[in-house]
Amino acid sequence: MSWRAVPALHTALMRDLSQVPAVMVELDGHGCQLRTDLAGAAYQAFAAAGVGPPPTVSPLGPRPEPEPNGSGA
Repeated sequence: MSWRAVPALHTALMRDLSQVPAVMVELDGHGCQLRTDLAGAAYQAFAAAGVGPPPTVSPLGPRPEPEPNGSGA
C-alpha cells in the first residue's frame, strides 16, 4: 500500500463510522440508546481499536427526577 492510499482509507473509514449514529429514546420513563447497523468497514475499525461495537440496544435506566427549583443542575 502506498502512503497516498492512507488518506483515502481514512476518509472511507470515517464515512463508514459516521453512518453508525446512536439515538436516545424513552419508553415508560426508562431510557435506551439505539444504534443503527454497522456499515462498510465500521466493524473492522472497532476491531482494530481492540473493542467491540456498541450494542444495538443499550438500556440506560430510569430517567432522573428533575430538581424542585427547575434548574436541572
